[in-house]
Amino acid sequence: MKWIKDAGGEPIIVHPGRYDYTPVEFAALFDEFIQLGGHAIEVVTGSHTPDQYREYADVARR
Repeated sequence: MKWIKDAGGEPIIVHPGRYDYTPVEFAALFDEFIQLGGHAIEVVTGSHTPDQYREYADVARR
């Protein structure tokens, strides 16, 4: 993520619903992402269901 920031970009997690992770891995991914300076997550995409929109919106708010 450092090289993204150094280039003036903002690191984001895209298509999070496509990843195959356990609940523990899910929490760890987003916790580490925030600790490393991540600021955004894609909430609405064609690959997400409406339930996932709500789930990832909740993650983004936290």
